[in-house]
Amino acid sequence: MTLDTGVDLAPLMEIDRGSFKLTKYFEFSPIGMTFRAKPTLDICADLCEFLRIVDSGRQWAIGDFINGAESLFGEESAQIIDAANLSEASIRVYRWVAAKVAMSNRRVEVSFDHHQAVAALDAKAQAGWLQKAIDGEDGVKWSVARLKREIKNADGGKTLGVESAEYTVTVTCESEADQDALCRQLDNLGRKDTYRAKKPRD
Repeated sequence: MTLDTGVDLAPLMEIDRGSFKLTKYFEFSPIGMTFRAKPTLDICADLCEFLRIVDSGRQWAIGDFINGAESLFGEESAQIIDAANLSEASIRVYRWVAAKVAMSNRRVEVSFDHHQAVAALDAKAQAGWLQKAIDGEDGVKWSVARLKREIKNADGGKTLGVESAEYTVTVTCESEADQDALCRQLDNLGRKDTYRAKKPRD
């Protein structure tokens, strides 16, 4: 269907048997992209910008999508999330960071991992530490490791917006493999020094 202006109103996207068709011009699959028809140079430029945004924001997009789908559809959303065959560990991280860091606090100047490093802090502290990472030192932004180190070394946690009280949580895993997986997740969240793993008894 077209308007009198000649604008094509073909479906913007279509998913069929593992491929993703974007407008009438492009088709994507897990192993590549093909041209379905000849686009204009301007359309190609738009696609290039689209791919840049998707590449840089994919972790945010997945996290926001999962949180939004669960809010809209509850437990039913698990069906489409499971069907997507995404890494369970990655999903856990993406959705947690997306839920903890509001859109207004997200900065394009630094990576998703930088935001993950501040996700446990309150909003004001998040903004402050992300700005410090962006400002960096001698014109060079802080690495994620540097940001984590600076946060850890901050005075008593007070400047971080984190409560100073300490809590002990005991988690029982069904297998040693599950325990190792949990430890890796804590390491990825910058909590390497906050737990003590015990070997299961025979």
